[in-house]
Amino acid sequence: QMCIRDSSRVYQLTLDFMKYYVLDFYIEYATNILQKEGEDGPKSNSIKLILAKIADLTLLSIAPIIPFNAQDIYKHFTFKEIKDNIFLEKWPLVDVKELKPKKDMLMQFMILLQLRERI
Repeated sequence: QMCIRDSSRVYQLTLDFMKYYVLDFYIEYATNILQKEGEDGPKSNSIKLILAKIADLTLLSIAPIIPFNAQDIYKHFTFKEIKDNIFLEKWPLVDVKELKPKKDMLMQFMILLQLRERI
């Protein structure tokens, strides 16, 4: 039962991250840039690369929880050379120090979100 709760928690954290940070903030920003610059603008390639990395890391993080769905999505990735199975991919290395957000950055992000709500 502990494993189920942990899996639910990881899944929920991933969804929350995608909804509140990636979709609400970055995707909206990226969409504006892509609309202004078009498909081949100088910032467009960087944005597409970042979006591909976000998709890749998100899929890796939920693969242990929903393996069949993750594998089906993984088979359709076209931005990188894929392996036979998503579980053959390497997990990204994370520096534990990087996990602790800096207070000033967190405050700036909260201010941005508050401003966004007012607009």
